[in-house]
Amino acid sequence: MRLEYTAIVCCLAAGCATLSNKGDVDALKPTLDYFHGEMRFRNFRTVEKLIVPEKRAAFTKAAMARDDETNLFVTDFQLEDCTLNEKDGTLAVCMSKVSWHRLPSTSVKTVMVATTLKWEGGQWLVDRQSDGPFAEELSIETARPEKKAPAPAPEPTEKSEP
Repeated sequence: MRLEYTAIVCCLAAGCATLSNKGDVDALKPTLDYFHGEMRFRNFRTVEKLIVPEKRAAFTKAAMARDDETNLFVTDFQLEDCTLNEKDGTLAVCMSKVSWHRLPSTSVKTVMVATTLKWEGGQWLVDRQSDGPFAEELSIETARPEKKAPAPAPEPTEKSEP
């Protein structure tokens, strides 16, 4: 009887966990470790899949324009800490130390990067980064205003002199 009760409780707990909209805390650090590792080995097709869908196109376009498969070198990374948003459990911020350089520069930059991850579709996805090789594409800003062309100068008018 006790074994049956335990089995039922385990099944119910697993079922409730899959219906939850909260992120899987145990998957948080391994996801970011995987993201950094794929950056290090320049597997940008995999990196792209770990980014929120609305930023994937900008990421891919920028990586291709800079020829990051050839020019970007992530030499080291160290995941420091992750903090889960307790309110809804769908946002987390992780701090990592990342060392990198992009040719033609050979100066290695070591920066502390705050990465914001979102729980979407049953997985953690990178939404923003404060610094590092992809800071521009994964900026803290959620939307950058598009630059508008300057307004054309007004046509000169003829003035009649009295």
